[in-house]
Amino acid sequence: MGTDETLLAAPPSLRLDILVYQEEGKWVGHCMQLDVVGTGDTQTAAYEEAVHLSVAQLQYAYDHDSLEQLFRPPEPGLLGKLFAAKSCGTLRLSPFQTVTDLPRPKGTPKPADKPHPDVEVQRLIA
Repeated sequence: MGTDETLLAAPPSLRLDILVYQEEGKWVGHCMQLDVVGTGDTQTAAYEEAVHLSVAQLQYAYDHDSLEQLFRPPEPGLLGKLFAAKSCGTLRLSPFQTVTDLPRPKGTPKPADKPHPDVEVQRLIA
């Protein structure tokens, strides 16, 4: 296999930004690329829920070949919070390591049947 073929065979990498902020007394974790929202009583709980929901959405999109519908822009008002936010670290994971118990329609291939990207999740606190 040549260099070009090796690059094409490798799964792509994906970076997700999870913006964590307070709203109406709750913590919110908002994946900016997917417009997925998790909530919690703490920053960590909101962040972890947003990561879990984002990974589940990625898994569904890959399993059903619907990547064209995956990415959605967030509300314009959140961009100011994003630009003012402070990075609090990154998490690197394969999207299907954390969501293994989701029900699958009959005939849907298991995640290992096709390549999936490594995902880097950036935690940002507003």
